[in-house]
Amino acid sequence: DFFRIDKLDEITDIGFEEYTNNNGITVIEWADKFPSILPEKRLDIELFIDDLNTRKILISISHPDKRYNDIFISLKKSSQI
Repeated sequence: DFFRIDKLDEITDIGFEEYTNNNGITVIEWADKFPSILPEKRLDIELFIDDLNTRKILISISHPDKRYNDIFISLKKSSQI
């Protein structure tokens, strides 16, 4: 969660690279605060609130990659996206 982080140095201090330099999945809230440190290959999920009863979900793949394409397909199948 980058919400309470104000400086790029703080991200290094929490060990950000340890979370992103593996084959796991890392979820980052407020990632748009520090786009320069995000991995080149990633799946972005953005949530938008239209009104009290409606929201939009935008999923984009930042770099052509089979792994992220497979994750996208799996999300689409499992959740009416």
